[in-house]
Amino acid sequence: MFGRTELEFQGIQWMLADVATDLEASRLLYKHASKLLGTPEGTVAAAHAKRFAPDAAQRAAATCMQVLGGTGLLTPSAIERNYRIAPVMKMVDGTTEIQRVVIARSLQQYAKTLPPIPEQECQ
Repeated sequence: MFGRTELEFQGIQWMLADVATDLEASRLLYKHASKLLGTPEGTVAAAHAKRFAPDAAQRAAATCMQVLGGTGLLTPSAIERNYRIAPVMKMVDGTTEIQRVVIARSLQQYAKTLPPIPEQECQ
């Protein structure tokens, strides 16, 4: 395109950098959850990973399809397959909505341990 490859365009680079960041964040969330496996914090750590990673996968698949343009849809490929499968991953192993409930309940429990906020008079 315009005598350059797609990867030489800054907009494409930014899109792929976002995909790489989401991938790294997903890996770190899962590694953290695996270290906490069997502890009281493990359930919430797993919920964070299971809530974030499917959304990141769906964003990544959509971004990669956009970068490839029509080629991504016309040619059978791993990207095209992942584009179709990514939404299903949000339902496997507990929907992302259920993971949000687990996370919210942990926040409620944490809030109970905080000291009350002192009321201040309005002047």
